[in-house]
Amino acid sequence: MKKLIGWTVSIVALLLIVANVVGGRFDAPAYEGPHSDHFDGDRFHNVEPVDLPSLSRGLRYALTTDHGPWDPWREYPAFDPPPDRVVGGRLRVTYINHATTLIQVDSLNVLTDPIWSERASPFSWIGPERRHAPGVRLDQLPRSTSCC
Repeated sequence: MKKLIGWTVSIVALLLIVANVVGGRFDAPAYEGPHSDHFDGDRFHNVEPVDLPSLSRGLRYALTTDHGPWDPWREYPAFDPPPDRVVGGRLRVTYINHATTLIQVDSLNVLTDPIWSERASPFSWIGPERRHAPGVRLDQLPRSTSCC
């Protein structure tokens, strides 16, 4: 049993070291810009001091705060489906739900953070439940050029 624990710790440590060394090579380039009151040329920082949460404060909040009941399901009026394309330098943004929007500009359709499931989660049994239907049904969407 001790050998198994030793090997497991060794493999995890090795994986962490490799991920740290290799992962640094895939970072985006660092920001290079003028110095300001909140950027010293190397790092950003808050001008005003900020109280950072502690474990005890987080536990106290979780155990003593009454969040109340979830809102019930709400029905909202259906919207007309968006056009297939927007041309002529026009911009159209269709709010669908939460962070899901359809951005249309110059024949380009971009769908951001698409969620049409019943929960905002990779699992069907856990995660925040939907409180209303999306503003545009999935079958009403124009063909997207890009999704992010």
